[in-house]
Amino acid sequence: MKLAAAVTVSMTILTGTHAPAQSPTFEVASIRPSQPGPIRAGPMLQPSGRLFTINLTLRTLIREAYGLEENQVVGGPSWIDSDGFDVEARATGNASPDQVRLMLRALLASRFALRTHSETRQLPIYDMTLSARDGKPGARMRPSGPECAPLTLPRAATGGGPPPPPPPPELGGVYLGATREGFRCPRVFFYGYISASMVPMDAFARALSQLVDRPIVNRTSLAGDWDIELTYQPDLLDARPSPGPPPPAGTPSLTTALREQLGLRLEARRGPVEVLVIDRAEQPTGN
Repeated sequence: MKLAAAVTVSMTILTGTHAPAQSPTFEVASIRPSQPGPIRAGPMLQPSGRLFTINLTLRTLIREAYGLEENQVVGGPSWIDSDGFDVEARATGNASPDQVRLMLRALLASRFALRTHSETRQLPIYDMTLSARDGKPGARMRPSGPECAPLTLPRAATGGGPPPPPPPPELGGVYLGATREGFRCPRVFFYGYISASMVPMDAFARALSQLVDRPIVNRTSLAGDWDIELTYQPDLLDARPSPGPPPPAGTPSLTTALREQLGLRLEARRGPVEVLVIDRAEQPTGN
């Protein structure tokens, strides 16, 4: 489950916005309307080639299939932001994550009659820079060692006890987006809390962009990998279902926490962003 490619002025390049005729496809796939509920998950990819989602909207499925941020998918009927869908599909052989994303694009084109095109627009973005004049990061961001550092959890998340057990096998797997975000170690994205190790700054910028619903450009000039811990108070835009408890009262906002804990600053501006425009989308056809 995830908590979100980033954009430099050279943005993510969209390819295959209309699923190509020779695009790989899943061996079998089903799409069903979700039961109402707060839990959303996926797309999760399992070693067997099984891909599944729980209660994801079509807009989210499109973002995941194309590796885009929230404000890079525009247009479409209102139901693509409200109706949730459970997807279960299986790829043959040892399909790579990139191949699975192509399969997901083809599935959306087939079952939702999805048609799109790409445009470049001037949209709000953030530059992520170092806030200190000496160019040093904050105390809760440290250069990574040769191995994945242990994750830490907020005490309230475990009631002071050990971390919760992993999900059952049928709900386990690797979040498909993680294969493009550059995270090589396990990480925690709770409501108001992030713990991650061995993270390049470009990947951290992409993940942060999900919290602010706009692309973030890494301009820190920090090379290598970093171990990061961040505690923040989500704003209303980020008040979405997420595992873990809410942060304590008095926790700083995301922008303040980034500055005080990590020594990072977000500077708002507008820049060219390549977007995917939805020309057509229909309720899914039968399985």
